[in-house]
Amino acid sequence: MGWTIVGVVAVAAGCRGKVEVPYPNYVPNEPAASISSENAFADYVAAADMVEAATADFKNYVAFDKKARNKALLLSENGYRKLVGSRRKPFEFVFVGREPTVLPPHHVGWRMLGRNFVWRIETALSENRTSAAVEIALAGIQFGMNLCGGSVVDATLGLEIVDECRRAIAPNLENFPVNDLKTLGQGIRQILKARPKFESILAHERLNMLYAVQNVQDAVRDNKIGPLVARLGGNSRDTAKALQSLREDDTKRRDFFQGFSGEIDQEISAVTHDSQQPYAKIGEPDKERDRPWSTLSLAFFKGGRRLLPMWTASLARTRLLGLHAGLWSTVKSTGAAPATIKEGDELSIDPYTGLSFVYKADRAAFRAYSTGEDGKDDGGQSDGSGKTPDLVLETINRR
Repeated sequence: MGWTIVGVVAVAAGCRGKVEVPYPNYVPNEPAASISSENAFADYVAAADMVEAATADFKNYVAFDKKARNKALLLSENGYRKLVGSRRKPFEFVFVGREPTVLPPHHVGWRMLGRNFVWRIETALSENRTSAAVEIALAGIQFGMNLCGGSVVDATLGLEIVDECRRAIAPNLENFPVNDLKTLGQGIRQILKARPKFESILAHERLNMLYAVQNVQDAVRDNKIGPLVARLGGNSRDTAKALQSLREDDTKRRDFFQGFSGEIDQEISAVTHDSQQPYAKIGEPDKERDRPWSTLSLAFFKGGRRLLPMWTASLARTRLLGLHAGLWSTVKSTGAAPATIKEGDELSIDPYTGLSFVYKADRAAFRAYSTGEDGKDDGGQSDGSGKTPDLVLETINRR
C-alpha cells in the first residue's frame, strides 16, 4: 500500500512538471452596441446599407464614365437623401472593434455616398448653382469628418471624402457671391470645431490592436498560421516560423504574446504625444528594434502613425478653405483683402507649426498658405501636389 501511494504521487508530480500556460483573452467583453434613432449615426448606417444594396453592380468600380456615374447617382438617391436629412441631428460614432484585415461594415456604401457628394458639387457648379454647391460641400465635409470618429480605417475613408469635396469646390471660390462665401467659411468653422479628436481615433484603434493580438493567438492555438501570415503579404516566412515554434513551448508563447501586446500602449502613448504637437516639431520615430513579433507589430500597430500625416494635411487644407472663403468675401465686399488674419481663430492656425498660416496681402490680392511638413516658409512655393515644400489650398483642379 505504501509503495502504491508513492507511485501515484510520483506520477502526479510528473504530470505537474509541465505547467500548461493558458491562452488569455485580450479583447474585453463589451455589451452589444446599440444605436439610438436620435443619433445621426443610425441614419449613416441605414443610408450605407441602402446605397450598397442599390449600387451592388458598381462595388468594384474605381472610375466612372458619365453613363455609370449618372446611373449610380440615380440608384443612390434614397440613401443620399437619408444621409443628408440627418445633418442637423446629434452625431456619435458607434464603434465596434474588428479583426485585422477585415473591411469594417458600411464602408462600401459610405464610399459611394462620398462619390455622390463630389458628383453633385460638380453638377451644381456646372449649372452655376453656387449656393447648392456650397450646401452639398458642407454636408459632404461634415459627413467625412464624422466618419473620423471611428478607427484609423474609418478616419482614412472620412478624410478621403473631406479632401475630395474640398478639391471639388476650392478652385471656384473666386467666382462665388459674397453670401455663399460667408456661408462656406462659417460652415467650415462649425464643422471643424465639432470634429472628432485624434485621441478618439487612437482609442478605437487600440481596441483593434487588441483584436489583432487575439486573432494571432487564436491562429497559433488553432494551427491556422498559414492563412494569417498569407494575409500579411511580403516576406512572411520568418513570421510563420516564429509563430509555429510557439505551439511547441507554452512558456515561449506566453512571453511572445506578453511582449507583443505590451507594445500596444507604448505605441498609443507615443502617437498621442506626437498628435498633440505641431507636426513640424515631431521628431523622427525611434529606430525599430528587431523582435520576434516585428512583422506583426508593423502590420497591426502602426495605423495611427501612418494616419497622422494625412490628418494634418487634410486639417490644414480644410482650414485654408474656410479662411480663403472669408478672405474672398471681404475682397468682394470692400475691394481689398484684410491686412492681417485673426490670430487664434480655428481657421487661421497652421497645424504644422501651431502658429498662424503665412498670410500676405496687397490690395485685392492675397496669399494664405501653410509651411508644410518642414515648418519653413518657402514663399508659398509648392510642387504639383500642392504639398511641398509649402502646402497650399487646391486652387487648381488637379484631378
